[in-house]
Amino acid sequence: MLPAMPTALTPLKSSGDFLMEGMVFDQLAKLLEPCLPEDFLNSSWGQTHRHIQGWPGKFSRLLPWERLNEILRRHRLEPPRLRLTRDGKSIASSTYLRHILSGRYRASIPRLLPDALTAELRRGATLVLDAVDELYQPLEELAEGLERSFHEHIQINAYAGWRTSRGFDLHWDDHDVFILQVAGCKRWSIYGMTRAFPLA
Repeated sequence: MLPAMPTALTPLKSSGDFLMEGMVFDQLAKLLEPCLPEDFLNSSWGQTHRHIQGWPGKFSRLLPWERLNEILRRHRLEPPRLRLTRDGKSIASSTYLRHILSGRYRASIPRLLPDALTAELRRGATLVLDAVDELYQPLEELAEGLERSFHEHIQINAYAGWRTSRGFDLHWDDHDVFILQVAGCKRWSIYGMTRAFPLA
């Protein structure tokens, strides 16, 4: 459905598969390397943001473009789980999705329009797919491993775009976030704390 984003990536530095580690701690170590998990947990977790410089392509096998295309092709996805945004505003789903009546009970089935979706991405839209770990086993395994590690519910969301326009306005999250750059590059602006422990 979506052509691969034009980008130059090198292969993973390690020959081992990121998700084939047997121990949960090994999974966390692979996620954080070259930073040691002990260092991250003692100096950053729950205290401040931390940028960890990896190497080109470190996470490229977690969700390759062809797997994302397969997810979009095989699943019935619609807002709010799947949506497009541009410059902080949601794009009307009617521009890239149609509902068709199907089956004996004339159920309404969402169907993505590949050409329209691609056109929106070319115009700078960002594709958002929430809880992608429920749709792709390697990410499900990663989420489950992190849940065992942190004893918290983990949800993996995917964000994909081809242009430099921003998908979201300035915002803050009320939960801890790991951001993994799978492909391409992005410029981030990080500001001071809005509220200390907003859920406490």
